[in-house]
Amino acid sequence: MVDHLLRAAGGLGHAYRSVPWGSTPLGPMASWSPTLRSTLELALTTRVPVVLHWGPEHVVLYNEANVPLLGDKHPAALGAPAKDVFPEAWDVIAPMLERVGAGQGSTFVEDHAVPLVRRGFLEECHFTSSLSPVRGPDGRLEGIVGIGLETTSQVLSRRRLEMIGDLGRALVAVEEVAELGPRFVDEVVSGSDDVQAVEVRLPGRPVARRGRPLPEAPREPIGDRDLLVEDGVTGGVGHVVWLPLRSTARAEEGGAVLVVGLNPRLRPDRSLRLFLRLLASTLDAGLARLSLLAAERQRASGRHELSTALQRALLTQPMSPDDLEVAVRYEPAADLAQVGGDWHDAFVLPSGALALTVGDVAGHDREAAAAMAQARNLLRGIWFGDAEAPPSAVLDRLDLTIQSLGVATTTTAVAARVEQTPEQRERSERTLRWCNAGHPPPVVVEPDGEVRLLAGEPQPLLGLLAAPARSDRTTTLRPGSTVVLYTDGLVERRGALLDEGLEWLRSRLAGAERLTPDAICDRLLAGVLPRAGDDIALLVMRAGPQD
Repeated sequence: MVDHLLRAAGGLGHAYRSVPWGSTPLGPMASWSPTLRSTLELALTTRVPVVLHWGPEHVVLYNEANVPLLGDKHPAALGAPAKDVFPEAWDVIAPMLERVGAGQGSTFVEDHAVPLVRRGFLEECHFTSSLSPVRGPDGRLEGIVGIGLETTSQVLSRRRLEMIGDLGRALVAVEEVAELGPRFVDEVVSGSDDVQAVEVRLPGRPVARRGRPLPEAPREPIGDRDLLVEDGVTGGVGHVVWLPLRSTARAEEGGAVLVVGLNPRLRPDRSLRLFLRLLASTLDAGLARLSLLAAERQRASGRHELSTALQRALLTQPMSPDDLEVAVRYEPAADLAQVGGDWHDAFVLPSGALALTVGDVAGHDREAAAAMAQARNLLRGIWFGDAEAPPSAVLDRLDLTIQSLGVATTTTAVAARVEQTPEQRERSERTLRWCNAGHPPPVVVEPDGEVRLLAGEPQPLLGLLAAPARSDRTTTLRPGSTVVLYTDGLVERRGALLDEGLEWLRSRLAGAERLTPDAICDRLLAGVLPRAGDDIALLVMRAGPQD
């Protein structure tokens, strides 16, 4: 029976053999009760994390799937009393074990906070788990079995997305640059458990700070980096992160910089770095908005040009792999001197796929622009948090998030992902996977000049209550294929049907296979400007050949 258990332990077999069981409260393995042996065998052959707390001392036994949850507590945790394995979390774990041991039934907790030292520092961790009693043939309690999953990344991602949404709503109410820094640091430190200190350093203005003092300067130049992390603990604050704000000069040349002192329970992993970049992006957008708003107040004329600059300040240049060429344009309505809610975006996901999005928030005012910035940043954050998510799932999560944040507006959008399997790479082919939430259909221009509207049953708009789950569609992109995404200002005409506008778009794209993406943008806009009746966001992507 001992050999049978050791074989069931798989990769943990050596660890189980190495424990001097005779000196533990459980005694030699050969003396273990049938209940313990059968329960442990079941745990060892289970692929989800399982831990046993056996006997009065709650001796810890676990399977291979539980090892990552323990970190560097393994293998010393095996065969040790739970109180010795988890001293930093015993005040959290002990009451749950005592409840089960007292015959009060099983426990279930969701996203439960359990602080753990498992990588050399006290770490914020969250688990969804259940503890259940295990009784012998005589009904006597022999041990407790725990089954659970770690949900730390989900909890932190959800918390950070909510924080970015709250911050965006707070900053849009700021009317003066002098108010921006203080409002920003107050919102971040009071609303985020990730940050313990923050400073906004704007040229020619007092430093806005909240929390413990941070260093006056980084130990090394920031250079062209958008984020610099310094190790070590300063005055009770964990890592210090420097983020230059791109709307001003370089940090070394007196430009604006955001300085953040992290919670010592966190390490700056990819998810946290993304959150910090989103913080800096939100502050940068606020600076750009207020800078242009101040100029607008000084000049009664030229409001059309100012609104265009503001909208473009909220949008960034696209990112794409070398073999995918992307061009974008934004043009405001000819008869509106206000910002709008149209956006375009292109960025490379951690998986290597290229994400493409265009969207249109209802309205032509600062609220629409603020909602657009929130939606665009949240969409990026959601997709970076789950790079393998299909476009439909990303839009569903964005819909749920903006509704939970109380953004009272509707939005149309197309989210697409350009993917490639190893077999497709050999043929220089790709797959375009997209979801259309009530938006005008994407267009594909084939290498031979054929123009295809990617029509079909549209999915629900964002912002509708109780919208059903959305779905994806796919099409193959050959080398030289061109994808065109746009907002309705490109094809809608006052007094004309949408079908007429789409037919105009087809004709305008005739011969586009011979043009560059930038030239395609120029040709399309030349057909509607300078009399565009609505904002236009335009994105053109060309799939090039590969080595």
